[in-house]
Amino acid sequence: MTSAQGLGFSMTSPSAPPRFPSSGVHARDFHEPATAISTVTATLEILRAMPTGDIHMRPYRGAIGLYTGQCSSCNRNGCGGPALSIMGTSREEAETESRAEEDSSRGFETPEEDGRPKALKIRGEARVPDERKEPKTHEAKTLIIPAGTDNWIFPPGVKGRLPSSMIGALLRKFWPGKYYPLGTVPAGEKKLATTWTDYESAPGVGFPTAAEAVMRKFWCFYRVAPEVEEAAANRTLRATCERLTPQVWYNQRITSAGHFWAERGERVHKPDIVGKNAKAEYEMTVEDYMSVIPDWAEPHAEAWEEMVRTRWLKMDEDFAAVARRNAENRGDGGTHRGGNLGYERYKGKTTDM
Repeated sequence: MTSAQGLGFSMTSPSAPPRFPSSGVHARDFHEPATAISTVTATLEILRAMPTGDIHMRPYRGAIGLYTGQCSSCNRNGCGGPALSIMGTSREEAETESRAEEDSSRGFETPEEDGRPKALKIRGEARVPDERKEPKTHEAKTLIIPAGTDNWIFPPGVKGRLPSSMIGALLRKFWPGKYYPLGTVPAGEKKLATTWTDYESAPGVGFPTAAEAVMRKFWCFYRVAPEVEEAAANRTLRATCERLTPQVWYNQRITSAGHFWAERGERVHKPDIVGKNAKAEYEMTVEDYMSVIPDWAEPHAEAWEEMVRTRWLKMDEDFAAVARRNAENRGDGGTHRGGNLGYERYKGKTTDM
């Protein structure tokens, strides 16, 4: 006969109900007849010390675990005897939990009912606020100070959205896609916009150029001190846009890949996608990238596909050669520890520590 102690049950007093076992028979084992008989035998041994009365067994979700109390659901209502419930996880539930634990160890979420991995929640792209949320007065705009020739910082005590974040959102919003350079015959060849020079050469919707759209919209949210000349502020803004434009498309590849794999229940990071140690299992096709085209790029689907082919998948041999040469020149060591912080922001962070 299997003892109650051997199955992990215990009692504090003859009249107290048995505690739920902290270890012992697993739910999936309860479906084996020999285990079931041993469990019931041990249970009867425990209940023998309880107050006299009829003992009734009622299953609970077809799983294992013990609970005792006054009988309230059997056909003999009012009998006053202790009731025994079998509680815990059923075989199907246990198998599901086992698969979920395995998937979790591999970076997956629990699958949907149809077996597909559950899509992960992922942070959305930074966007340009709509006109209703623009500052109503000049004084309500965020004050910024030029830092060097191509960056901005906040004066002491001022907080707000980083100018680089706003510029990135504006570059995406006003992306020309493929365009006919201004001053050329429309019958000429279209060009893919990937640099700030392209923005300056491409017509903008409602603005003379796409570059003009970015800069004018930027000043709807920010302002400089009165002593800073407008021309100097625009020179700094132009230089910032020129520096950030190629970075936007580099980051967009990582963002798009993150969304693609998140929809399949797996979270990936930058080293998985780009760089010398990118993982082969996360390589994507043109069709994969087209399936996660963002809404701001949908009007330029042809340009998006060309961006994927020539820039991200290196199908353009000339561009691929330049990319390889630049990667070799960068080397393996880092030049600083500031991350995406500019010199002034990194200096302020380190001196405040």
